[in-house]
Amino acid sequence: ALGAAVENAVLAARSLGLAAAVEPIAGGHGVYGRRLILRRERVEEPELLRFVARRVTNRRKAPWKPLAGEHRQALLNATEGSGARLQLLEDPAAVSAAASLLGRADRLVYLSRRMHADLVQEVRWSPEEVLAKRDGIDLATLDLEPKDVAVLRTLQSWPALARVRSIGGGEALEEGTRELVQPASAVALVTMAGTGRDAYFDGGRALQRVWLRATEHGLGVHPFGLPFLFARLERGAGTGFDAGECEVLSGMRRRYHELFDVRAGETEVLLFRVFYGEEPSARALRRPLADVLSYAP
Repeated sequence: ALGAAVENAVLAARSLGLAAAVEPIAGGHGVYGRRLILRRERVEEPELLRFVARRVTNRRKAPWKPLAGEHRQALLNATEGSGARLQLLEDPAAVSAAASLLGRADRLVYLSRRMHADLVQEVRWSPEEVLAKRDGIDLATLDLEPKDVAVLRTLQSWPALARVRSIGGGEALEEGTRELVQPASAVALVTMAGTGRDAYFDGGRALQRVWLRATEHGLGVHPFGLPFLFARLERGAGTGFDAGECEVLSGMRRRYHELFDVRAGETEVLLFRVFYGEEPSARALRRPLADVLSYAP
């Protein structure tokens, strides 16, 4: 997220006739940051800047449409020279396999007490809560039908899901995600050379360029959190998962490696579906700039 925000700032600086260099800030106590070094010189107007305000997470359903060749190439070109790689699954069988994995991941999240609690806290369940907090996932941005909203509200109850978990049920929890992903034009993965915070930061910059190119060409982008579950399993020693959840994730990881080329010493930045569809019916609110940005003298 920080890398994507800085990429926006670099694009904005260039639109003002400023060349922008991004340098690390050394700091103790876990401080992590980047400094923008600006200087006036003739720079090319960044065409991607006009898509920053239009960029959005799109969770709509959409029918299948193949990815146009020029759009595929534009997405691939967006990572050039960044150290990042973009992989695109377009074969229907591969997309179907990815859809099954992502559905299984959602089932795992719903049936894990800790992850379920995180999910429920992230959703903003009413317009009043949306306006008060201006963060998280606005229920309206999920673009659900009324019956699906009703089902989602029932899934707020952990005791009900605990009963489902106790009998090994929950297959129906996979269906919604499978139906979303199955007709996607592609399932995409951005990876970045290196590991740790620098890789996520630099990967975020590359990801933002991919997302802006997708926006330029009328492509919807819908992220999924599966790589973060794998990172917790492998780099976080499975903290927060019980033994059964670790076993399920390990099995999913093996299948995932059959679909995506994830190399040693590489960070998985984001996994997302790409599709042609209508604009989302609602956009998430943003906090006032003063709440999230301060200026040092």
